[in-house]
Amino acid sequence: MKNCHVETMNKQITPEERENLTGATLEIMGMGCGNCANRVRNSLLQLHGVVAAQVDHISGLGLVQFNPTMVSPRQLTQAVSAAGGDGKHEYAARLLSRA
Repeated sequence: MKNCHVETMNKQITPEERENLTGATLEIMGMGCGNCANRVRNSLLQLHGVVAAQVDHISGLGLVQFNPTMVSPRQLTQAVSAAGGDGKHEYAARLLSRA
């Protein structure tokens, strides 16, 4: 998509965020390119409690490490949706598994 470039966000992780980590696999719908994956990844990383997010637009999967005392799987799927909503990008997610 023209003018769709998104920079990869870097996050400073707090010691509290690193405690009690668990993982989740999300099925993510609506991504059309690598910039979409960056947009979704950045939105997930903005959540306090998420320490890592890998998003692949080809497979439509997102792997997220997070502290479940700070963020819930529902908040993860809401962050995916919030990454869009600009009239050009619409994303949705559902939890596939939690480790």
